[in-house]
Amino acid sequence: MMQNNVVVIPGDGIGKEVIAAALKLLDLLNQAGVVKVKYVMLERDADFYLLNNYILKLEEIETLQSEFSAILFGAIGDERVPDQQHARELLLNLRQKCDFFINFRHLRCLNKKFSPLKSKNASTIDMVVFRENTEGLYTQNGFRLGADSDNSFCVDHMIYTQVKVRKFLQAAFLWAKNNNRKRIDLVDKANAIPNNGRLWREEFDKVSKKYPEIKTRKHYIDAYCCRMVTDPEKIDVVVTSNLFGDILGDLGAGITGGLGLAGSANINPETKFALFEPIHGSAPDIAGQGVANPIACFHSLSLMLSHLEYTVAAKALDSTIEKLVTDPAEEGALTPDLGGQGTTNTLTQRALHLLEKELS
Repeated sequence: MMQNNVVVIPGDGIGKEVIAAALKLLDLLNQAGVVKVKYVMLERDADFYLLNNYILKLEEIETLQSEFSAILFGAIGDERVPDQQHARELLLNLRQKCDFFINFRHLRCLNKKFSPLKSKNASTIDMVVFRENTEGLYTQNGFRLGADSDNSFCVDHMIYTQVKVRKFLQAAFLWAKNNNRKRIDLVDKANAIPNNGRLWREEFDKVSKKYPEIKTRKHYIDAYCCRMVTDPEKIDVVVTSNLFGDILGDLGAGITGGLGLAGSANINPETKFALFEPIHGSAPDIAGQGVANPIACFHSLSLMLSHLEYTVAAKALDSTIEKLVTDPAEEGALTPDLGGQGTTNTLTQRALHLLEKELS
C-alpha cells in the first residue's frame, strides 16, 4: 500500500475541534491497516497572522504541492483580524496558486428529519455541485474610488477564460460519466450577464456533445434556487461559476441537513493535489464549548481518502457517518445542532465505535 503524506491545517474556532475529532478516525484507519497516511500539523490561524502579519508564503505553498498529496483543513475566521484578511490570504491563495479549479460538494439527505423541507421524498436528495473555484468574482480584480466621498464607487471584475471553463466542464462531465450520473444542469445568469453567460453556454454545449448519454439543461440561478428547494430530488449534477456555486453549495447543504453535515473538496485533477474542508465556518459563537459537530469534517476526510484511492476506508467511513445520522440508537450522541445532547467528544467516540465495527 502506497503511503500518502498529508498536511493538516486546523485553522480557527471550531476548525481545531473538528480536525482533532477527524484525526482520531484517521488514526484508527491507519492502525487498522486500511490506509497509510502520515500527517503533519501546520498551525496557521488568526494568532499566527496577528503575530507575523502573514499567513502562508509562496514558497511554503510550493513546498506543500511538492511534498504532500493533500491538505485537510478545518475552518478559518476570527473577528480580531480586520476584514478577515488572513482567511482570504490563506484560502484564496491556496486555490489560486495550487489551481484548485474544481470545488466539489456531494450533498445527500441521509435522514429527512434533519431537512427543513416537508417533502416525504427528502431522503432521496443526492446532488453534486461542481463549482468553478479559481476565476469569476473571487479573483479580487477590481477597485474602489472616492472611499471618503459621498460619490464613491467600486468595481469588481467577473473574469472567466475559455481554457479554464472548458477544463472545468470536461472534468465535471467525466466525473458524471464515471459515477453513472444521468443529468448535468448548467446554472448561470446569462440573461443579465451576457458575456460570461455566452462563454459558459458555448463551452457547455461543446463538451456535452462528447457525452451523449448524459442529459443536459441550462437554468438561471434565481429560478434554480427555487427549484433546489421545491424539487431537489430531481437534481443530479450541477455545474456553475464560483459565486453561484458558493451560494448553491450552502443552499444544498441547508436542505439536506445543515452545514454541520457537508464536506467539500478543492481539486486540481491535473496535478491530483487537493484540499478538503467542511463547508461550515469557524463558528466563534460555539468555539471552545465542546459542542461542535464534526460530521462535516468526517465527510471531508472521507472525500480525501477516496481521492487518495483508499476505497475500503472511505466506504467504511461513509457507512459510519450514515449510521450516526440515521440510527435512532445514535440520537443521544448527536450534537445540539442535530437535536441531540451529545458533545464533540461523545459523537467522536460513537463514530470510533461504529468505524471499528465496520472494519472488523
